[in-house]
Amino acid sequence: MIITAEADYDQTISEVKRLLRKGEPGLSPEEDRLLDLLSALAENWEEARYLIPEAPGHRILRHYMQIRGVRQTDLQPILGSRGVTSAIVNGKRSITAEQAKQLGSFFGISPAVFT
Repeated sequence: MIITAEADYDQTISEVKRLLRKGEPGLSPEEDRLLDLLSALAENWEEARYLIPEAPGHRILRHYMQIRGVRQTDLQPILGSRGVTSAIVNGKRSITAEQAKQLGSFFGISPAVFT
């Protein structure tokens, strides 16, 4: 089966949900393989159909600052002077690879999200 339309996708998701409701111990080996296959098909459809645009590094940085309660002054030891930090946070200056590495360490996430 190949998902070629939204109706196919909806049917696939319905079947995935049905299998998941049975719970892993309740699945036969065939149903377990079917669940893996249907999940992969649905994931491929979603990735092709619902592209998530990449966010610029400064927007991701601001997001993490907001959810963690971090202020620009808290990032000055990582990013540099007050002016440099402000320029990075406001998207007027790019985040360097070294800064991304330090930000990743500071926030406990992959540095790649900032580049």
